[in-house]
Amino acid sequence: MVLLRELDGAKDYPLVIHHVGSDWERQVRAHYTRADGTLNINGYYSEMFGFTVNSSDFESGSNDRDSDSSENDSDCVIISSVMNVAPCQLHPNSWAFLKAFQVACEGLDVVPTIGVFFCFFHVKNVSPHSLISISSQPNKGRFSLYASNFKNYRDTFVRFRCGEGFPELMFDASGNRLFPFYWSSSPRLIKGTRTSTLNEYERLAVSTLSRFQVFSSVELISREDKPQSLGEYMAQQRVALVMKARAQRAKAERTAASADVMSRLVVEESGVKNTKRKNLEEYGRVPVEIPKKRKRPCFPSNPEARKGKKNNLSANLFTKDFDSFALVDDGFQKYARTSSLSDLTFEDLRQAAMDHHIQGAMLTYYLSNRQELESIDFRNKMESADTSLSALEKEFIAAKCKFEEDLAAVKPEQEEKVKAAVKAKDDEVVALKEKVKTLEGELTEEKTKAKTQQEEASLNVEALTARIERLEIEGASQFDDGFRFTMDQVKVAFPDVDAVKLGELDSVNQIVDGKNFPYVPPPSE
Repeated sequence: MVLLRELDGAKDYPLVIHHVGSDWERQVRAHYTRADGTLNINGYYSEMFGFTVNSSDFESGSNDRDSDSSENDSDCVIISSVMNVAPCQLHPNSWAFLKAFQVACEGLDVVPTIGVFFCFFHVKNVSPHSLISISSQPNKGRFSLYASNFKNYRDTFVRFRCGEGFPELMFDASGNRLFPFYWSSSPRLIKGTRTSTLNEYERLAVSTLSRFQVFSSVELISREDKPQSLGEYMAQQRVALVMKARAQRAKAERTAASADVMSRLVVEESGVKNTKRKNLEEYGRVPVEIPKKRKRPCFPSNPEARKGKKNNLSANLFTKDFDSFALVDDGFQKYARTSSLSDLTFEDLRQAAMDHHIQGAMLTYYLSNRQELESIDFRNKMESADTSLSALEKEFIAAKCKFEEDLAAVKPEQEEKVKAAVKAKDDEVVALKEKVKTLEGELTEEKTKAKTQQEEASLNVEALTARIERLEIEGASQFDDGFRFTMDQVKVAFPDVDAVKLGELDSVNQIVDGKNFPYVPPPSE
């Protein structure tokens, strides 16, 4: 879940974080546990962390309303490990749902918990490469979308950091992260809350929130740091809830008033027995004059009935040629008009009533017979469909068996072909490898031989170069010695020659324009 807190005024933040389950934590929990078993959230977190919060899931410090929302440098957004997601993985509307739920619970003085939140929301999708969206439960949505479209929010919407001296808000005592700092590859797909695990307070909170109409996330978030405005908005929601309850009650009363009262009562159809005939007019019945008794046949309008036709019809009831509809229609047509009923005797009226009962019984019989025939026909169609389906299943099984047999017959041959092709390729690869190995050996030998020849040639070149240099030096020495010997001979042959002049002569001197000049080496030398 989410913890939204600004740390500007948190001077009393504890220097030591006590882990859940430690002796200190158990003592604090026991101290702030009420008689009914519920935990005093405010006192517990104030003692544990040094600041007041509203719940174990959505927590907001008392200084949240004291700072401007534009001071983003002091905001710290902490994601709990419940959903195992980084802040940047949540869609902006999901953040809005979380904050709107928190503000609504503050306005209603309800402690928000994970169980209560996921009674109204669920994680819509979980993908390691897309944003995580929190959506309303089907038919349980109580908060509207903050915005139908967000643009350019991924770079600016979420920013979180811990203030100086408060690393415990992002790391535990061991240095482990309290929530993913980067994109998580394994977010949790939370589909809802097991209602059987909710305590009595949480069930009451869910029931309270379920009665309200849809809250506007924009209105709630805009009133987060405006207690008076938030109170007015929640008062409007309570008024809307009361009006909704009144409308439902009025609708129920109108439905009850318009319902048929007699349909809700048990009334005996026969009425009161032994009632005098003179009281019939009080009930709105039409009086019918009953003539005196006289001997009349059962079928007064049919003269042939006097000659025993009734007995003949009665005798034919059990024959295969008996037409029941003709008999019933004949008896009904005799007394179809109410004007002729006043001329009938008691026996004739009783006979007419019996004829109508017989007609109803026969119609009921033929109706049931028709229904049975239709059910038989439907059953036959079902059997035919089952037979066709069975035939199709048999054909499918046969085709499947044939396909499997063909596949089994073709598979070994294809496997052999594949094995042969693979073996040929393997042999070709082995041959190529051997050839490559041979060529590599030959190339190595040629390379070694060429290197040896190169070394020998280098040695020969060095030897020849040294010999040439030696010969050049020897030739120059011999030339210089010969020149000196010649000068000595000149001195012997011409003793009058100036010795100084002869001393200036050298084998390397140059003669330019009839004059002797000493050797001058070039500037490069």
